[in-house]
Amino acid sequence: LIYGAGGAGEQIIREMQRNKNSNYLPIGFIDDDPAKQRINIHGIKVLGKKDDIQEICKNNKIDEILIALPSAHSKEIKNITENIRESNIIKKIKILPSVTDLIDGKVTLSDIHEIKLEDLLGRSPVKIDFKVIKDFIQGKKILITGAGGSIGAELSKSILQFDPKTLIVLDIDETDIFHLVNNLKFSEKEIIPVVGDIKDETKMASIFENFSPQIVIHSAAYKHVPVLELYPEEAIKTNILGTKILAELSLKYNVEKFIFIST
Repeated sequence: LIYGAGGAGEQIIREMQRNKNSNYLPIGFIDDDPAKQRINIHGIKVLGKKDDIQEICKNNKIDEILIALPSAHSKEIKNITENIRESNIIKKIKILPSVTDLIDGKVTLSDIHEIKLEDLLGRSPVKIDFKVIKDFIQGKKILITGAGGSIGAELSKSILQFDPKTLIVLDIDETDIFHLVNNLKFSEKEIIPVVGDIKDETKMASIFENFSPQIVIHSAAYKHVPVLELYPEEAIKTNILGTKILAELSLKYNVEKFIFIST
């Protein structure tokens, strides 16, 4: 089943029919363009739209779906892929390269490939050197500010996988800290929850004095720009002055590394 009855879909159907060594038998097209419904392209009919995939696959005993949308954005490809997988009928999804990767804009059978992570990301996947990260974190005392927020909470979970000695999770919101600590119960590492405001220099100094963090990951910040443009003084107090307090304390207490999540 070919997803996309445009130029690329038309070309690939022609290639399938012309190439005697082709392993593909085209059954039909899927396309959301109302003007293309029920038309024939090289004798192959447009059978319906994306909402009809499940029924079309059942009725026609489809083995594979080929996404033939080279100009589609990666987000659209991701949505299409999720829609196909949710139907729980087709296990094999293939795709044509993006228009920028096609040679001379022409489509051939050799261009067909299994759908990969980069097709969904719209870029090459980032390769993470986990050994370097573990060497950096293992056995260290780590302080995460804004630990109850979306970024801070994910960092907390991830860092525990790399065997820190102690994880100190700091947030101004006691409810967020409560939920975070509950979510981190899978780890046997020492987790120290702290409720505090990064603008409170005395409180922050006591944290550095009492817990001696070796690495500080600073993710506490206001981040919703439209609201902060109405109250710039609050953004300055937290995002600038709060950061300044933490940076100066990190210098004073000989923190090995201060990592700032840019705001």
